[in-house]
Amino acid sequence: MNICRWLLVFVSSLGFAANTEVQEECKRATVPLVAQIPGWCSQQKAAAMMDLVFQVNPKICVEIGVYAGASFLPTAAALKCLGHGIIYAIDPWDNYEAVRLFPPENAHYQYWSSINFYYVFGVFQNLIETHGLEKHCCVMRMTSAKAAPLLRSIDILHIDSSHCDESALNDVLLYIPKVKVGGYIWFEAWDGAPNAFEVAKKNCHVKKVLDSGRCVLLEKIEG
Repeated sequence: MNICRWLLVFVSSLGFAANTEVQEECKRATVPLVAQIPGWCSQQKAAAMMDLVFQVNPKICVEIGVYAGASFLPTAAALKCLGHGIIYAIDPWDNYEAVRLFPPENAHYQYWSSINFYYVFGVFQNLIETHGLEKHCCVMRMTSAKAAPLLRSIDILHIDSSHCDESALNDVLLYIPKVKVGGYIWFEAWDGAPNAFEVAKKNCHVKKVLDSGRCVLLEKIEG
């Protein structure tokens, strides 16, 4: 290797090391915050979500089921750290939509019908403003069915909507075809939606399992 080429490789390696350190600092600052946000994102999952964004360098991420933003923040913060990319945050923040597929005696019906979604949505909006994430997110306050025709190619998809097999299956059928081959799908609480998970796996393989099996990362291997 001649001296010019060696210097080019050396300088490039310095840039990579600097970028890696910036990303690690972003993780150290972001991951502990998820415990302070209403929701159900573990720090293990938050760290893995940020690692995936740094690995994939995505243009388009989509999260279905945002609530107050606990699992939205890791992806959005990682995109901000990279300086590009956008996450579409899809959630109607609406009691009717949250319970309509559950019978009244179901525990999910009773829980979600009691939630003040007006307050939760306000917490989410404040999260975006506090962390300066406006340039890297698009809030879509609507059902996933209404949002689907507005989206095309997806690099990273996060399905964390109503933990009902019918709802999850609809999201799988609508959104996984939009994920690029080689793209990734986070599937949350799949044990409550076994049929949806089986359909999701048809064109994917399991890359990672987190949170004692509640969260699975799939890689799409064919269209």
